Amino acid sequence: MSPPSVIIPFDCMADLLPPPHEPPEFEGDYRPADSSNPSAHLDPVNARVETADLNYLVRLADALNTTLDLETLLNRTSELVRAVIEYRIFAIFLLNDRTHDLRMRFQIGHSAQTEKTRVPIGRGVVGQVALTRQAILLNDVSGSDIYVSANPEVCSELAVPLIAKNRLIGVMDIESEHAHYFREEHLHLLTLTASRIAQAIENARLYTRVSRQAQTLAVLNEIAVELTSPAMPGALALSMHPCGASPSTVAWWERPCGSGAPSTCPMSARTRATWR
Repeated sequence: MSPPSVIIPFDCMADLLPPPHEPPEFEGDYRPADSSNPSAHLDPVNARVETADLNYLVRLADALNTTLDLETLLNRTSELVRAVIEYRIFAIFLLNDRTHDLRMRFQIGHSAQTEKTRVPIGRGVVGQVALTRQAILLNDVSGSDIYVSANPEVCSELAVPLIAKNRLIGVMDIESEHAHYFREEHLHLLTLTASRIAQAIENARLYTRVSRQAQTLAVLNEIAVELTSPAMPGALALSMHPCGASPSTVAWWERPCGSGAPSTCPMSARTRATWR
């Protein structure tokens, strides 16, 4: 015989249930930083973007998305970074895919000698950032084993990698003559903007390559049209004229030759310039 069923009143059942979980006041990446911990927003696990950061990112996007000229882009980037970090020494290194080293593509405050320096991957602060793809903040370069001095006045350095679609584009580097000049907030802002800057640089470089290829194809197409035009056989025959003149002697085509019969060149000015 089965035991009798026990009926529990609804009010008693409610007492047995765990208390409902109250939803947090803020969720996701929109929680404000803890006033007692100013560096809370730098937590990599609970990363979130502050209102000031959002304003900066909007200005950055507006500046980067309105040009495809690389020089203009790099100059605007330096101005935007200066708006949040007052610097005197700034540089953007770009990776050379053929030689696998870093070259200073844009700089402010460096000497002409330093500007020509090629940085191997893994050497110095910039090389280490490129190798590890991790930002480096040195507030006292004298105590660092990886620092390579290029300016004896430099006391602190901040460098972040420029990565677009998991591909290293280069390194952005800022130096200061004052020790402990850079703060974690500076590192935070540059890390937020690095990927956007890298993608903008990659777009500008791609646009430059495509433009050059288009110009080359246009010239080749015009030459092909000239070579296949009906007037070209006559021009080729004239190149063997008894006078002995060659096609490169353009002036010869424009005056009567020694045989007494005037000759005119059927080639266009562009093709004659190519023949020269």
